[in-house]
Amino acid sequence: MSEPGDGGPLERPADEDHDLLTYGEAGVRLQNEIQALRDEVARLEVEAAPGVTEPLEAARARLTLLEDAAQRNARQPITDDNFEAFFGYRGTARRNTT
Repeated sequence: MSEPGDGGPLERPADEDHDLLTYGEAGVRLQNEIQALRDEVARLEVEAAPGVTEPLEAARARLTLLEDAAQRNARQPITDDNFEAFFGYRGTARRNTT
């Protein structure tokens, strides 16, 4: 199931505040949605009626967008250097969110 950044499947850290959409949670949700959409594309490729391409094209387009989002999420981890620029206050990046 994993691909972007490919360190394997992402996991939700147990100590994360589950009321917030963190990078880790966003990554897990993206990964889950990407897999569901890959399954949907595969199903549509097999089951689509001849000449009916709109649902398959729409699913493929959405899959491309989600895969791009996952790449951006994987490429831009928060570090001590960019924490303040991103959040607007001084802090320290968590080390166990990859």
